[in-house]
Amino acid sequence: MLAIQTSYARASCSEIVWAAVNAGNMTELPVMPGIESLVVYADKDAGGAGQRAAQALANRWARAGREAYIALSDSGDWNERDA
Repeated sequence: MLAIQTSYARASCSEIVWAAVNAGNMTELPVMPGIESLVVYADKDAGGAGQRAAQALANRWARAGREAYIALSDSGDWNERDA
């Protein structure tokens, strides 16, 4: 799940994306029919909210029998990394 700016960058790589906008929204993304694998692009923020939300989302999808991976930015925000 991504913020809007990061979503644009990922979409340009031919990936289907959803922009969660914030960690609270990320935790609410439903498990969707027809989607068998999910990659969560999580920001590495100082407070850890993005990482915790990404883990909660990935765990929920895994419990539903789906593949879920977390890609954690190594420089804080994915948008800053791609700049």
